[in-house]
Amino acid sequence: MRLIVLFILLLNIPILGITQVQDDFSDGEFTSNPTWGGDNAKFKINSSKKLQLSTSGTDTSYLS
Repeated sequence: MRLIVLFILLLNIPILGITQVQDDFSDGEFTSNPTWGGDNAKFKINSSKKLQLSTSGTDTSYLS
């Protein structure tokens, strides 16, 4: 029985570790639905409806 449980857990480890968020930004904003946190002021949605970093120079910016 232990072997079967261990086998099932080992098979599910790769599935549990893979996550990806998809947002198409077609509404022209990213601060709600879903909510993105972080350096929101340093990002914008460009004319192609894609998220773009909007800062100059070297800096650290993130969204989560």
